[in-house]
Order: sequence, then C-alpha cells, then structure tokens
Amino acid sequence: MAAEETTNQESAAPVEDTFDYGAANDGVEAAEETTGEEAAAEGGNTEPAATEPEEESEELDIDGLKVALPKSKAEKLKAERLMHSDYTRKTQEVAEQRKAVEAEREAIANQAKAHQEYIQELAQVVALENSLKQYEQVNWQQLNTQDPVQAQALWFQYQQLEKARNAAVGQIQQKEMTRRQQEEQKALEAKQSTAKQIQECYATVAREIKGWSPELAQQLDKTASELGFTNDELRQVKDPRFIKLLHEAHLGRQLLKKQTPPPVTQPQPKPVPTVTANSAPARKRPHEMTMEEYAKWRRSQRK
Repeated sequence: MAAEETTNQESAAPVEDTFDYGAANDGVEAAEETTGEEAAAEGGNTEPAATEPEEESEELDIDGLKVALPKSKAEKLKAERLMHSDYTRKTQEVAEQRKAVEAEREAIANQAKAHQEYIQELAQVVALENSLKQYEQVNWQQLNTQDPVQAQALWFQYQQLEKARNAAVGQIQQKEMTRRQQEEQKALEAKQSTAKQIQECYATVAREIKGWSPELAQQLDKTASELGFTNDELRQVKDPRFIKLLHEAHLGRQLLKKQTPPPVTQPQPKPVPTVTANSAPARKRPHEMTMEEYAKWRRSQRK
C-alpha cells in the first residue's frame, strides 16, 4: 500500500507542476504591454489636428431679421433669392399681360355688343319716325268732322307711336350717358393705376440706385432729353429698368466727358503791320539823296 501511495504521489506531482503561474502572469503583462503599445501607436500623436480658418461671415436681412451667415452660404442664398425674385416678377408680368389681354378682349366684345344694340335701337327710332311722318299729312279737323271715330282711332295710334319714339330716344340717350360715365370712370382708374405704378417705380429706383435724389432725377431727365425722349414720354415711365438703364447711360456720358481732352486752340497769327503815310521813311543811300538830304546826313555822321 505504501508503495502504491508513493507511486500515485509521484505520478500526480508532474500534473500539479504543469501550470506555470509566472508564465501566465508574464503573458498577461505582455498582453497589457502590447495593448498599450497599440494604443500608443493609434493615438500616440498628441499634437492637435490642424483646424481650417473660419470663413468670413456676411449679414443678411431676411424678412426684417438680421442673420449672420458664412459668406459662401450668404452668396448662395442671395443668388437663390434673386432667382426667386426674378421668377416671381416674370410670373407677375405674364399674369398682368394675360389679364390685360383678357380685359381688352372683353372690352372689345362688350363694345361690339353695345354697338350692335345701338344700331338696332337707332333703326327702331328711324322706323318710328317714318311712321309718324305718315300722320303729318292728315287733316285732323276735317277727319274729325267727317269720321270722328276714325279720327280718334288714328289720333290714339299717333300718340302711341310718338310715345314709343320718345321712349326709344330716351333709352338711347340714357345708354349714351352711362357709356360716357363708364369711360370717364375707366379713364380715372387708368390714371390712378398709372400714378400708382409710377410711384412704385420711383420707390424701387430710390432703393436700388445709390445716391438717388431730386437733383439726380433732373440730370437723368436732361440726359433723356439729349437722347431724344420727350417730356410726355418721360412722364409715363413706370418701369424701373428703364430708369436704371438711363442712369448707366448718364454715368457713361459723364465718364466720356472726363476722358475726352479739351480741344486745343490754335494761336492766332499776328497781324502784318501795314505801312501808312505816318510811318518812318525808309533810309536812302547817299547817291539817292538830294543835296540837302546829303548835307544833313553828313552832319549827323560827324556828331
């Protein structure tokens, strides 16, 4: 039994010695070191990453609210708003043109209808006038004496025709008065609409043209007159694009005037002196002098 226990103990001893705690700890520490090295390799660069410079901002007015945006986004937003504004303006212009065409077409149709009714009513008045003329030849007094019953019947017909004629004439006059009132009302509305459009036009110009003033407006009127526009045409301007184009033409003409050198004036030639009777006589040669002149000349030489 003792031998068997010894044998069992010897066979069991190597099993206990197979697990090396030191080796296991070394493996854990090696793993920890490896992990630390990997972490150092991944995040070991402790220098801060280079940051991009901040983009310049721009302040925009959006529905009365001041908003600061990066310049690139602000430019994009302004372009989108400009495109939207241009699209809206063109859509409104097309709608207004269509509305104007439809209104003009309706006005022409109404005018044609009214003209046709006027012709019919006028023809009715002419027919009634012709019927009344037939009674002008009747001798009412004689007819009343010969046949009072027929005279009374004809007189009644005459009065009915005259009444119908007067009613038709009154209806035409009433329609004519109504038509004139409508035309005057339309003319007034058109005048008010034009005045409103002109006011809106100059309000737009005052916002979009830098330095707008009454003095600048007078200068533009002068430039337009020089370009051939009349005062009546200028008073009817209601499109701000025309005024902005006129402003650019005015600035261009001013720039040309500054760049054009003044004309060079040529000096006037000096007048040629004319010989008169009072001019000093030309000097004579000695052989051309008289004796008296020669003697005088000799005395002057001796002095």
